[in-house]
Amino acid sequence: MEIHNNTLKKQYAAAINLMKAGLYQQAEELLSHDLATDKSSIPFRMASGECARKQNNSTLAGQWYRSVLDIDPDNFAARCNYGSVMLIEKRYPEAEVQFQEAIRINPENKRVFSGLGTALFEQGRYNDAVECFSKARHGSVHDMQLDVSLLRALLKSKKTADAELLIQSMTDQFTRNSAVYNAIGNAFRESGDDERAKQFYVKALQIQPDNAESHYNLGCIMRSWNRLDEALSCFNNALRFKLLNPAVLVDTGEVLQLMGECDEAEKRFRKALTLDPGCTIAFDNLLVAMLYNPRYSVHEVYNAHREWGQTIDVHASAQRMHVSTVKNEQRVRVGYLSPDFCKHPTASFMIPVIKLHNRERFTVYCYSHQRYDDEKTTMFKKTADHWREISHLNDLEASTLIKNDQIDILVDCAGHMAGNRLGIFAFRPAPVQISGFGYPSTTGLSAIDYRISDIVCESVALQTLCTETVLYMNNGFFTYAPPADAPAVTVLPSLDNGIITFGSLHTTARLNREVIRLWAALLNEISNSRLILFRTTLTNSISGRIAGWFEEDGIELNRVTFSNTVPSGHYLSMYKDIDISIDTFPWSGHTTACESLWMGVPMVTFRGDHHAAAMVASLMERIGLKEFVADSINRYIDVARAAVSDLPRLNNLRNMMRQRLLQSPVCENLQWVRELEEKYLQVLDR
Repeated sequence: MEIHNNTLKKQYAAAINLMKAGLYQQAEELLSHDLATDKSSIPFRMASGECARKQNNSTLAGQWYRSVLDIDPDNFAARCNYGSVMLIEKRYPEAEVQFQEAIRINPENKRVFSGLGTALFEQGRYNDAVECFSKARHGSVHDMQLDVSLLRALLKSKKTADAELLIQSMTDQFTRNSAVYNAIGNAFRESGDDERAKQFYVKALQIQPDNAESHYNLGCIMRSWNRLDEALSCFNNALRFKLLNPAVLVDTGEVLQLMGECDEAEKRFRKALTLDPGCTIAFDNLLVAMLYNPRYSVHEVYNAHREWGQTIDVHASAQRMHVSTVKNEQRVRVGYLSPDFCKHPTASFMIPVIKLHNRERFTVYCYSHQRYDDEKTTMFKKTADHWREISHLNDLEASTLIKNDQIDILVDCAGHMAGNRLGIFAFRPAPVQISGFGYPSTTGLSAIDYRISDIVCESVALQTLCTETVLYMNNGFFTYAPPADAPAVTVLPSLDNGIITFGSLHTTARLNREVIRLWAALLNEISNSRLILFRTTLTNSISGRIAGWFEEDGIELNRVTFSNTVPSGHYLSMYKDIDISIDTFPWSGHTTACESLWMGVPMVTFRGDHHAAAMVASLMERIGLKEFVADSINRYIDVARAAVSDLPRLNNLRNMMRQRLLQSPVCENLQWVRELEEKYLQVLDR
């Protein structure tokens, strides 16, 4: 629609020139002239929307395009642009509506089908997306972005033959284009075929050895395969070839942390925060790294968590929700929010809670934001009263959903671990919020009111080092459901071979220098002993570094066995060769200890000065094996020596351990859940 006022024409022309020069903020200032409601203001509104979009303000851009449609509902450009904004904001059903309207207005414009195809793809309607992308491509020359979109949809809809034909066409057209091979690799990786994805990333690097994105993508696959040495090499190459962004630094740090390189990992996380102070995932990882690192005191860890929480509080305070508990409802609505409703260590502790809640008093909601489903997910879905997928929602949208569900108590099940959504809690969508499972420290977030713990993990004096109020559970901070597929318990191996075999199945992130120094002292103290270290992430470089530490401390390497191959049947079969497990610090191996006990193998530990360092101590005390708990690190070796001094007793313990565990408070699932419910009612004042 033309502009007839000469002054407005000049103003508009000047703004367009500024936009062409990339000066969107200055252009926006010119366009902010009083637009009135005259139809002649439509060009101004469209240009204002474009300025907002170029400055990554999709909300404002959407408002401008919406204002054009209020004036002229059949404005084709406004429909397309508004649909594109809805895609940016992941509001896919609304995007679909806008592109459908644009097609009604101008059905001859095939490019609109690309936007519609994207909206359908993101809603999981892959066959419809294939049809749309095919229409968008019809009669046009190769467009790499459009070709890739169609390929993604073909792979997702299992149209393998059509996908292969398209790949052949793309590679014939773009024979030496590294970006095309990288994009094809991305499509295969998204469809779950990492082997094919790897082939295309390698081809991309053969064409262009300095393709930083392909190095990074290949590193992600190597990491998923537990080939950490290769993953680290790929990520370092990505950084070397100028892919210096927070995401790559965070992934590099995570691999270093998995390898037990806590200090080096921390450097990457801090560098990521230097580049982007608002990079929450970098801060999350930094906090986790500090928990793994023995050089940090409990006070330093607390202060770092509180600093993170204060940053989040400032960001969320303006949109914090005001909700109140509805006391006249018969049942309490409790929501559990987790990325781990699947085959994950936390599931062993969450399943009994979700399953055993008293449905006459509680209604259970599960808010899931995981990347994949499995048979455990199916179990959770069947057990919960209400299941909510929130992975596609941003924090504010998810908070609004939770608020609308009128949740009384919202429980976090991840803390700062991977996939967490603590940002949702910052908006306070529920009147009572609790840190419940999955993280052994304070969250640092003032919007979380309580944290579940016990007196062994959290002395009363340590309450001052929590931003939450501690809910002390009489029966321990967790309940446990043993694995149903575990192999049978075997005889104590030292009775046959005369050698005391210590063992560790802990994550490699816990195997720091101080831990190895302590274990070396233990092996030196007990001469007829050896050590088995098992983890699928034990790469050559990790094993080599740890072996070097043992040698420095006087241990011959024939006494230490490194294994990263899962035994036939089950990884828990490793325990058939282990007499007694030994714990790590400052982060004790809680889940590992539970599994070790189920296999009949007790764990030597010591009670540290914070939750993460005392979890195994809490477990051992609850099953009546306090003699395996040292009151200090200096007593650790004495406790281990005493434990292996009476092998017949150790074998008897092994044979009776499952029964002992099942009859202990650890596996009294129903009793534990009832106590938890009473805590919930107390904090709700019901």
